Amino acid sequence: MPSHVGGTILSSTELRDALMLRYARVPSNLPTSCDGCGEFKKFDVNHALDCKKGGLVTARHEEIRDELRDLLAHVFSPSRIRCEPVINTVSMRANGTKTHVSSASSSSDFLNADRGDLLIRGFWGGID
Repeated sequence: MPSHVGGTILSSTELRDALMLRYARVPSNLPTSCDGCGEFKKFDVNHALDCKKGGLVTARHEEIRDELRDLLAHVFSPSRIRCEPVINTVSMRANGTKTHVSSASSSSDFLNADRGDLLIRGFWGGID
């Protein structure tokens, strides 16, 4: 049964689109281009379901991340949980020594740096 608690209630547009997809029909009012990758070729259902950069894939991923963060906030103090931390990369030199590469040396580098989903300080160390 649809419920507000489970997030399974669909709007009339979402229900109409789900029924159209279920019966192998093309939903009405598809956008002309992708909001994630910006491809201007003909936008279709296959691209909408497969695009890794935009739309529903990103929204579902962020929804799961936020739910996990909320659950972890009940176990750990909220100050120990951070969303989308910058991943510090380490490169290996030919002689085997590690060199720290700062991925956030400038503001533009910081915005384009690799990021994780969640950082939980002390996760493996136990609960305070």
